[in-house]
Amino acid sequence: MINTDHIVCRRYALGMTQKDVAGAIGLGVDQVCRIETGKAKPSLRTLVSLCRILKTEPNRIVQWYD
Repeated sequence: MINTDHIVCRRYALGMTQKDVAGAIGLGVDQVCRIETGKAKPSLRTLVSLCRILKTEPNRIVQWYD
């Protein structure tokens, strides 16, 4: 499961807009919005890019449940 709250919080903390994130990782703003609202799941490549841009670790975005 994707921790959408963490994505949004990190983006706000870094003073970034969805447009900033989208441009940095090569997605459309609508796709970033869909990821943040949980309507779309990021690919592995997008997940890695999000982590790099948002300066966070993958385990903060991906939550594993037993």
